Amino acid sequence: MKITIVSSASVQNPEYLDLAHEVGAFLASESFDLVVGGISGSMMKIIYEEFTKRKNCVVCNTLSCYQNDLICDNTVLYDQTFDRLKGIYNQTDQIIVLPGGTGSLTELFGVLEEIRTQDQQKRIIILNYHNFYTPILNFIDQLIDQGFNQQDIKNYLIIVNTIEELKEKVSG
Repeated sequence: MKITIVSSASVQNPEYLDLAHEVGAFLASESFDLVVGGISGSMMKIIYEEFTKRKNCVVCNTLSCYQNDLICDNTVLYDQTFDRLKGIYNQTDQIIVLPGGTGSLTELFGVLEEIRTQDQQKRIIILNYHNFYTPILNFIDQLIDQGFNQQDIKNYLIIVNTIEELKEKVSG
């Protein structure tokens, strides 16, 4: 099974780097193949290293403007972020969302909308680590309350709060 991990490529907070190590090690040990959008550093580089040291397949989808910074042997280059996200989406079976910045939010909402409109069976699991995504989840509730989304938008999201819950959902 191919899994995409959405997370930060820039944060240097040791707590989040440790999270990336633990999640990456677990998922790699479960023999998943990894499909990612970029691995230049931080959490994503740690996750990449966990997969490659176990010799799992890793496919990196990144932008042509970053081709001088590539560290992944199996890389697909795109000219636009929209095309890159489509490539990631088409290559993956399941999406795990860890804490991250605007790129992570773009990927989360992009795949959420594609799954919703295409009635896909792909799963999005959000690790709401230390309530990181609570403001976003509250915003989704606000969108529902104000009629911008239907309640069923939440059916496409699996929310977990701990690494142990993540492990159960991924394995289950």
